[in-house]
Amino acid sequence: YHHTFDVVLAHRDADRYIPKLTRQFLAVAHHHMRLIERLDSSDQAALRAGILGVMDRIPNAALREGLDGSPPKRSKDIRRLTRSSPIADAWSRVTR
Repeated sequence: YHHTFDVVLAHRDADRYIPKLTRQFLAVAHHHMRLIERLDSSDQAALRAGILGVMDRIPNAALREGLDGSPPKRSKDIRRLTRSSPIADAWSRVTR
């Protein structure tokens, strides 16, 4: 998703595609987060860092809309991930 967001964000019609890409990313990220206990601790950390790294590329408004439009469980779990991360302060404005 890192590359996908880079490509879409560079497109002249990015505003048209970012919301759908954001929703898809959040769904896939949440799916993997639900399975995280099956991973060893280093892979868990890498997964969390990867998810947060992609989220850092998503425009704030699109991320907020994606989280607000997600099923409640997905939104809650992803918001919890951002609050427990080293970038929690930066995400606090988006994930309230």
